[in-house]
Amino acid sequence: MSPYAWEPVLREHPKLYLCLAHFGGDTFWDKEVNPLCDGFWQDLNDLDPKNWIAGCLHLMKTYPNFYVDLSYFLFKPSMKEYFKKALSFDPIVKERILFGTDWWMFTMEEKL
Repeated sequence: MSPYAWEPVLREHPKLYLCLAHFGGDTFWDKEVNPLCDGFWQDLNDLDPKNWIAGCLHLMKTYPNFYVDLSYFLFKPSMKEYFKKALSFDPIVKERILFGTDWWMFTMEEKL
C-alpha cells in the first residue's frame, strides 16, 4: 500500500505512531529487482504517488509520528548510495528510521 494512503490517517490521528516496513521496499532500492529505480531518487521532493521513497520522506518531514524500518535488503552493496541520499535529504530522517534484522533472510541466501 502506498505511503500516501496513510496521510489521512496520520492527519486525523496525531497520537498514532505508524511505521511502514522496508522504507518503500526493494522495488525502490535494488537495481537488480528494478533497473529503473534510479528514477525514484532523482527528485525526492516530487510527490508522485508512484514514488514511495519520496512519499515516505514527505511523511517523515510532515508527521512526527511517522517512521520507517529497514533491515536485510539495505546491506546489499548496490543500495548504499540510496541510503546516503535518504539520510542527507533531511536531518529528521536519521531520527525516523528503525532497524530490524530479518535474520532468516540471510539463512535463505546461504542456501541459494
